[in-house]
Amino acid sequence: QRIAQRMTEVRETGASPAAIAGVAELLAEVFPKARQLDRGWIDWSYLANPLGASISFDAHAGGRVVAHIAGRVLSARVREGTDPVHGVLVHHAATHPEHRGRGLLVQLVEAMLARAAATGAAFAVAVVNLNSVGPVVKRLGFTALRPLSVRIGLGPLPRRDPAGAP
Repeated sequence: QRIAQRMTEVRETGASPAAIAGVAELLAEVFPKARQLDRGWIDWSYLANPLGASISFDAHAGGRVVAHIAGRVLSARVREGTDPVHGVLVHHAATHPEHRGRGLLVQLVEAMLARAAATGAAFAVAVVNLNSVGPVVKRLGFTALRPLSVRIGLGPLPRRDPAGAP
């Protein structure tokens, strides 16, 4: 495992088509059923977002991307009555199965968050699965707000009242 870690290089993804192609290849391999992760969506998400290009980092081994994380630039009010500020939405966390359990994703998230802070991001938001809550809160310092309520059904979307309650 130590040899594999030494052979893995962590670096910023960059905004070149070749760099994005490597990310797309990893995402397709890790999430083979995620048809929404097509090249058009990835290009928009990483390069054409009107608020700015994603901040992303990769781990490379054997000439290919083996782990990846990105922070999509967004703008939000973090406190009621204040002006919107820039932050990042952590997205596209992926590690190739052969490279899991080595702490690569933690390294990548830490590098991405440091770069985001250096560029003026005031906050970061992550939506994680149940298995990731502990590591994201304990190792990366995020605050768990609450479980995400997900509803699946057919028909029209539920109406919201003016106060925002469903």
